[in-house]
Parts: sequence; structure tokens; C-alpha cells
Amino acid sequence: MYVKLIRNCTNYRYTKENIMNTLTNNTYATVNGKTVAISTRKFANDLMKSSAIDLAFQSRARWTYKQKQAFINSCLVDMSINKFILVDVAACLAVAIEKEDIEYFQGWLDKGVKHLIVDSNNRKTTLEEFINNKIKIPVGDYYIGPPTDAVFKVDKDSNTFATMDEDLREIFLSNMMSVHLIFGATRKQLSDVFMRMNSGESLNIFEKLNCSHSITCEVIREIATKMSDNFVEAKLFGLNEINRRKIDGWFAQVFYLYVNGTNKTWTDATRKVWYETDSVSNKVVPNFEEDWKAFSKLVDQKIKLFHHKWVYF
Repeated sequence: MYVKLIRNCTNYRYTKENIMNTLTNNTYATVNGKTVAISTRKFANDLMKSSAIDLAFQSRARWTYKQKQAFINSCLVDMSINKFILVDVAACLAVAIEKEDIEYFQGWLDKGVKHLIVDSNNRKTTLEEFINNKIKIPVGDYYIGPPTDAVFKVDKDSNTFATMDEDLREIFLSNMMSVHLIFGATRKQLSDVFMRMNSGESLNIFEKLNCSHSITCEVIREIATKMSDNFVEAKLFGLNEINRRKIDGWFAQVFYLYVNGTNKTWTDATRKVWYETDSVSNKVVPNFEEDWKAFSKLVDQKIKLFHHKWVYF
């Protein structure tokens, strides 16, 4: 069955509501969006400044310095091929039906966020760092094809955004990039978009589960975010383990053992069930959150005395 979603707000609400009421596991709905080409200058001056990451989708930037240099190099020679995937928050709010979706998008607007980053946080962060002169481009000769047809020499004295050749900087800012704007999706559909985009990527199970649309996932993510600095300082977790969501996986396991007993096994299959929206975990996770807050407050800075996370547990 093919259903055309009318973009007029009134008809769109009505049509979408009918669709959502009849969805089954074998029925799929469109996520409305459009792909546009914009200059690097416009992206930096507009979209980049109004964007933020939802940690449910994007991990904190984790590119190495060499990866960042390679991306800027691609932007300079107009070979930035991958799309930036952003959510138009106001547009999604305008067509939201469910209370949780309305609260979700309104909450971001209240924070001054106009666009959510579903994919491309590393690229967005790298552009910010380059424009703020925190990244140096590789030294060498940069050939820019037609209509410019020029070679720009970059040395150690002209390899930052501020010091690079003015014409090369103008070419960089004028080069076009592809941005896909999602303007009609629910919070749950955004999770689906993230999972589909990363189905072929080397995400670990913790990163995949992180976008699950459940109370359990949200509470675990919040606890892990609040505790991450303390765990890094105490050397119970490394920064890469936190960026790759392994700390979230550990807290999820702790929660599971807290409920079911310490003799229970924790497998990939168990993790997936524990994060599902209809799992029993969603009913008891508030108790875990309350007890964990009390425990972490009790230990406070003495966390540094623990030499392993399981001793802390």
C-alpha cells in the first residue's frame, strides 16, 4: 500500500495519524526530508551555529587528528562527498502528534537548538576546530581545477584557517556540501534513521543500543553522562571507552545485575531485550536511578580510591 503524505500541515497530521494507527512490523512509513547543496560558508555561519547533538544518536567527536586533517583536505579540494544529516526541529514540531514528540522537539527549541545532528558530528566539530585555527592542514601543493586553475602552496606558515592564502580560503568557503534536512519525523523514527545509516558501520553494540527509544536507555545515558568525568579522573574508564559508549554498557549491566542478581549472565541478546520499550526494565529503572544517585553521593570523591570499576560496583 502506497500512501502519499500531504505536506499541508492539517492534511499531513490527519494522514500520518491514520498511518501510525495501522502500522505493523511489515509496514513502513516515510521519513520526510530533502537534500540541499549549501556552501561551506553558509553551513559555518548558519547551520553549524544552530546545531547540537542528541547523545541518543551521536557520540562525542572521536576522530583522530589525522582524520580531521584528511577531512579538511577533502573540503579544500571540493571532495567532501558524504551528506550531513540534520533534523529541522521546528518543522518536525509543527507536524508532531504524540505528546512525547511535541515535548522532545519543543525541548530542543527551548534550548535554542534549531537543528539536531543525526549523523556527521565529527565533521561538524572538525569544521569548527579548523575555523578556530585548532587544526593545521597538510603542507603541500593544492591544485584547484576549473574555473580557477591555480596551484596554492601551503607551508608551515600558511597552514591554518587564519594564515592560509586568502584566495584558497575563499575557495574553501565557497565549495558546496550536501546536507539532508529531515522535516517530518517522530523521535522514534529518528532512532530508526540512525540505525539504518549505521547498519554497515563498525558500531559496537553499546553505540547501536544507545539510540533505543526507551526509558531504560534514557536513564542509563543520563547516568553515564553525569558520571563520565569522575570515571575518567579515577581511571576506571578511558576516554575512548566513554566515547564509544562502553560506559553506558557497563551501567546497563550493573542495572541488570541490580534487578536480577549478580549470578546472572549478560549477553548481547539480553542487552537488546533489556533496552526494549516494553521491557520490565522500564518500570524499575527509576528505583535504580534513585539508589545509584544516593550511592554515588555517598562515595563522592572517594571514587579515586577504587582501582577497578567492578570493585566500585
